[in-house]
Amino acid sequence: MSKRCPDCGFVNEDSRIYCSSCGELLDAELRLIKDLDAQTSGPKKPTYKAPPPRREPIPPRDFYDENYSPKKLAQKKKKSSAPWVFLGLAIAAVIVWLVISYAV
Repeated sequence: MSKRCPDCGFVNEDSRIYCSSCGELLDAELRLIKDLDAQTSGPKKPTYKAPPPRREPIPPRDFYDENYSPKKLAQKKKKSSAPWVFLGLAIAAVIVWLVISYAV
């Protein structure tokens, strides 16, 4: 009785363990062991990420640009000094009133 390869269908001699045509195992039990071994041992080839796509180089810019205008810096709003002036006048008025009231 001859052994037929389950992978390619080639008819092999009874004494063969591997297929003469494709090289696969002919014995069903040995095939199961090989498949189980392959599943438990993990991937044989190292996994790696594909390299990122190449980008075009950025062309150099000219150092002198006729249309260049510098950005204007934001200026802080100047706070009014009016509250301090009114506070100073109020304190001066209180001091004058106290001096006049004690002098009488």
